Amino acid sequence: MMLPYIILTRASRYATAPVDLRLLSSGLTAVEIEGVDAHTVIIRLQEGLFSQPWGRVFRDDSLPFAPGYSIKLNGMTVQITKTNTKGHPTEIRYSFELALDNPLLRWVTWSSRGFVPFSPPTAGQRIMLKKPSLFWWL
Repeated sequence: MMLPYIILTRASRYATAPVDLRLLSSGLTAVEIEGVDAHTVIIRLQEGLFSQPWGRVFRDDSLPFAPGYSIKLNGMTVQITKTNTKGHPTEIRYSFELALDNPLLRWVTWSSRGFVPFSPPTAGQRIMLKKPSLFWWL
């Protein structure tokens, strides 16, 4: 749901659409982001990806993930490293071809003001993003 929002927001500001757009996490859950090295972050989702009703629109519970599942996308590789008992990813490793601090990559996170700039953690650093409010606009 957020990807169309980002694209439409950029279009309303007459900004060009990015070549690639990646959403590393979604949902109303706390998220920990750990820097592994200059190209890699690990995302830990407190409740698991696709664990909430809206998330199951994108991935049904009848299609559980297993640790080790990996997919190569343009410019990055995604690997599920841990799942909960329902097969929802709780830890995901994202490895990028470009360094995380490369200016060609733009990082944002959701806030009560909408999307705001975000700097990914460096190697060994951990950042905790608290669970967003369901009623963030109030």
